[in-house]
Amino acid sequence: MDALKTRLAEVLAAYGADPARWPAAERDRLMALVESEPGLLVEAAEIDRVLARATLPEIPAGAAARIVERAGEARPYPNVVPLGRARSKMQPSI
Repeated sequence: MDALKTRLAEVLAAYGADPARWPAAERDRLMALVESEPGLLVEAAEIDRVLARATLPEIPAGAAARIVERAGEARPYPNVVPLGRARSKMQPSI
């Protein structure tokens, strides 16, 4: 039973308290647990209510264009040194 409660906690964290959003293959088994212990849904239902009231932030005009522009400026791998330059800086170990 503890494994089933653990799985229910994982499903609630990922999908919320509405069983319609839960994976269909697990729904009946998890609902049986919830019906025997209804308190298991309380926290997930409260989180769902808070998230339902949340609003999306307004995206400033031109934000997407600035992101694309800055992405082109960045080096793809700033910590990687081309092999030719790395070899020229190598010192003999003896």
